[in-house]
Amino acid sequence: GVLAQAIPARSHPPSARSPRMFAWPEKRGIASTVIRSADTWQARSPLIPHEAFRWLHSELRLALENFDPSVPGQEWQGKAMSEWLREYYLESIHHHHDAEEDVYNPWLAALGAEVPPSIASDHRELVATIEVCLGLAKSLVGGDASAASSLKRELAGMMDVLEVHFDMEDEYYSRVLVDFNVTQAEEGAAVGRINQDMGLEGCRVLLPMVVYAMYAWGGPEVVEQFKGNVPPPVWATLESDWLDDFFCNNLRVIRRLQGRAEPELAEGA
Repeated sequence: GVLAQAIPARSHPPSARSPRMFAWPEKRGIASTVIRSADTWQARSPLIPHEAFRWLHSELRLALENFDPSVPGQEWQGKAMSEWLREYYLESIHHHHDAEEDVYNPWLAALGAEVPPSIASDHRELVATIEVCLGLAKSLVGGDASAASSLKRELAGMMDVLEVHFDMEDEYYSRVLVDFNVTQAEEGAAVGRINQDMGLEGCRVLLPMVVYAMYAWGGPEVVEQFKGNVPPPVWATLESDWLDDFFCNNLRVIRRLQGRAEPELAEGA
């Protein structure tokens, strides 16, 4: 596809740490309260993005408990949180909602499915909150002390709303794919359009989180199934470049913001 063809031999210089050095999480099960088994592709489809964001939320909640850049010695948290939020969370969740509204839901509607109005109304409200959070995150860099408490409040409220929203979508999307006899190839074509829209930069940010979370909810066997649906050049870039970025600039940063130790390395690394 166009996305796979656009990938250069190496998109950025390798960091000092190989991505193969960090340990994948152990399988813990599905966080969704609606889908409890990933035995079918229809069930796995909404879990792929939603479980990644649920994982991200669990990490962010821990970071917010420890977040107070007004405390002497913790001033660094403001800039670190601002950059992490903008780079790895807020833009990704914004794109996810846009993709559902602009591509996925119209595709389902064209099949004859009736998309619940509450999904669209939730998206409008959530996108507005994301914009507020982006503004507050930028204010953190300037040392605005009031921005920190406002940001914590807005993020906590938004994550609570998102958890309910994801569960609603899990139930609807997994059911409608079955009800309308959608094939995996047909759904894959719609998802492919979303990925083309997201571009290389969006894939760099989101794909490593999807795979990391997938080890926790589905285990290595689900990751292998998922890998078969990803263009080989994209997966190769994930392994050579994007996992490195994820480990160094996402996972390590959020753990530092939590006040926790470095992420575990693979055995023997």
